[in-house]
Amino acid sequence: MTGRPPKGRTWGRRDITPRVKVSGRSRGRLSVAGLLCFRPGLPARLCHRLRRHTGRKGERRSLGEADCIRLLDGAHQLLKAPLIVVWDRLSTHISKTMKALVGPDPGFWTPERLGS
Repeated sequence: MTGRPPKGRTWGRRDITPRVKVSGRSRGRLSVAGLLCFRPGLPARLCHRLRRHTGRKGERRSLGEADCIRLLDGAHQLLKAPLIVVWDRLSTHISKTMKALVGPDPGFWTPERLGS
């Protein structure tokens, strides 16, 4: 995902390609993580986190454990209820930091892993 709008295209005469100006410029990549939150009697909510990557040396190119923790905390604050989180086997989800966070008592959220 990028912050730049898609390339504008249109039809034109043969051998003459029309140019459509598109505003915006590339400022790196965006990573997105999201949660669909359901609570009985209320409409579904979408909680998300964006992280911009500018390509600087030593900068992480994906969402890390701290970003996942902030996302879960934000969803908990929004819903004011315990969370059940279903995760895949993404390296961030099964890292030592996340295992330490879950520990014997994860607190306000319960992780469920997909697969075995």
